[in-house]
Amino acid sequence: MVAQKEETLEARAVSEIEMTIRAGVGAMAAALCAWAAGGQAPRFGADGVTRGERRARTVEAGALMTIYGEHLAEAGTRCEGARDGSPGAAGYPEELCGTRVLVGGKAAGMIYVSEGQVNFQAPGETPDSGVVEVRVVAGGVASAGVPMPAGAEKTELSIEGTAYTGMPVWLRVDPPAGRPWEIRYPYVLGPAGFGCNDVEVRRDGKAMPRQPGARWERHGIVFAGNICGSYGLREEPEKRVLNRLPLHLLYRFEEPGIYEVRLTLLGAPAGFAVQEEEGEATEWMRFEVHEAGAGQRAEWLRGVRARGLVRETEALTDLLPAVLGVADEESLGIVTAYLYHTSRSVRGFALKGLSYWPEEEVRRRLERMLKETGPSEEMVRFLGWTRKGSEGETARAAAPYLESDSPVVLAGAIRAAEWARGGDAAVREALMAAAGHVMEKGDEEDRAAFAMALAATKDERAHAMVRGFVESGREETLIALVSMGEAGDLPLVAAKLSDDGGGRWAFLAGYVMRSYGKAALPYLRNALAKATDAGARRELGRLSKAGE
Repeated sequence: MVAQKEETLEARAVSEIEMTIRAGVGAMAAALCAWAAGGQAPRFGADGVTRGERRARTVEAGALMTIYGEHLAEAGTRCEGARDGSPGAAGYPEELCGTRVLVGGKAAGMIYVSEGQVNFQAPGETPDSGVVEVRVVAGGVASAGVPMPAGAEKTELSIEGTAYTGMPVWLRVDPPAGRPWEIRYPYVLGPAGFGCNDVEVRRDGKAMPRQPGARWERHGIVFAGNICGSYGLREEPEKRVLNRLPLHLLYRFEEPGIYEVRLTLLGAPAGFAVQEEEGEATEWMRFEVHEAGAGQRAEWLRGVRARGLVRETEALTDLLPAVLGVADEESLGIVTAYLYHTSRSVRGFALKGLSYWPEEEVRRRLERMLKETGPSEEMVRFLGWTRKGSEGETARAAAPYLESDSPVVLAGAIRAAEWARGGDAAVREALMAAAGHVMEKGDEEDRAAFAMALAATKDERAHAMVRGFVESGREETLIALVSMGEAGDLPLVAAKLSDDGGGRWAFLAGYVMRSYGKAALPYLRNALAKATDAGARRELGRLSKAGE
C-alpha cells in the first residue's frame, strides 16, 4: 500500500476532479485565444513548475520559481529582468520581452524568459492557502490556467519502496523548498541517533516502544562538537541516501499492518537533558508493513555478505544501517566483520551497532575472532566495556598480533597492551620483541600508544627503548618518556620546552611537573627565560610559581 496522509478518499477525489475540470476549461479557453490571435498558446503543466532542483508542491508568496514548457516566449528569446522598482514582485518587471506570469490573476516579477523557460518571483499577494491558477501570457496569448496549491510547503513523509516485516524500513523525508536543512544520516550520536529529528511511530493510535538496542550509549558517551551533527564523510553521499532515516533502528516492525509515523524538529536530540526546543512537526503519515516471504531476509543478507566490505560512505549511509535492527546471527556476522574496516568511522559505527544483540552473545563471538583473526581497537573497547577486569586476558590474546602487517589489527593489539597497563610477563616480552616492527609499520598514533604501553611495564629495558625512540626523533613518544619519571631524562625532556619559542610543547610542561615534581623547577624556569610564545610563558610561569 502506498504511503498516504490522513484524508478521506472522497475529499481527495472531489479535489482532483475540480482541478481537472478547471485545467480542462482553461486549456479550451487558451486554445480559442491562440486561434483567434493566430499564434501558439504557451503550454506547461504542474510538473514543469519547480523550486530549485525539484518540482514545486505549492506556490508561496515571494518564492523564486521556474516554469518549463513550450512557446513561453517568441522563438530565440533570451531576456533577463533586473530589479528596477517596477510594480512586479520584489521590484522585478511585470512583463519581460512580451511574457508575463499570472498567479491567481496577480502579476509575478519576471526574472528570466526564453522559449522553454521562465524564471519568476511569486507575487506577495499570493494567498497562504487554497488553490491558485498559474498562467503564462506570451505575445498576448495566454496559456491554460494550471491549478496549484497556495501557501508554504510543508515537510512530507513517505516510505521508501515497500516495507516488509524483518526488513529495513526507510523513512523518506521531503523538506520544504527553500528551507536551510536536510537529513544527512548517519548522525554522530550513532545508528539510532537521528540528530535533532525526533521520530514517533504509533499503531492503532498507541505509541510504539523504541528498540532496546537503540540505546548504544549505555556504556557512556564522550562528545565534542555539534550534538545534532552528521558524520564527516570522505566522499559526498549519493542523492538517493539523503533525506531518509532507518526507521527500523528505532522501532520493530514484526507484524504486518497499518502504522503511522510523525517527525518533529527539536532544538536538541530527543531524550537529552538539554532544553528541547520543539519546532515543526509533520502530519501523521500512514503506511503499511507487509508480511515478508519465507527466507526473504536470509536471501537478502546472503547478497549483502557476498559484497564484502564496501567503501566508507556506502557502509555508513546504506549497508550497515540496513542490516542492523534485527538480532539474528547472520546480521551479527556481517556487522562484526566491519570492525576490521579501514575507516575508523565505519568501525565506530559497527561498534555502536552491536547494541542490538545480547552482550554475552557478542562477547563470545568477539573473543573467538580475537584469537582467530586478531583484534581491532573497537573490538578491544567492547570487551573492556562488557567485562571489567578482563583487560589482561584480552592483552594476552592480542599479543601475538603486535607484529601484524594489518594496520587495523596492529593498532588493536597495541591498544589492548596499553589499556592493560603493559600486561603480564608474556605481554611485556611481546612488546619488547615487536618494538622495531611497530616503529616501522605503525602510524604516529600507534607509536605513541605503543610507547605508553612500554612505559606502563616499568621495565628498565622498556625505559631504554622509549628514550631511544625520543632520541631518534620520534617526538610522539615523548609523553611516554615523561610518564616514566626518570630524573636522568629531565635534561632531554626540558630541552623540548623551549623549542620554537616554547609554543609547540607548552602543553608538556604540566606533565613534566606532575612526573618530576620539584626537580623540574629549574628546568621550567630556564624554559620560561627562553620562551617567546605568550601561551608558553603563561603556563611555564604558572607552574613555576605553583611549584614554589
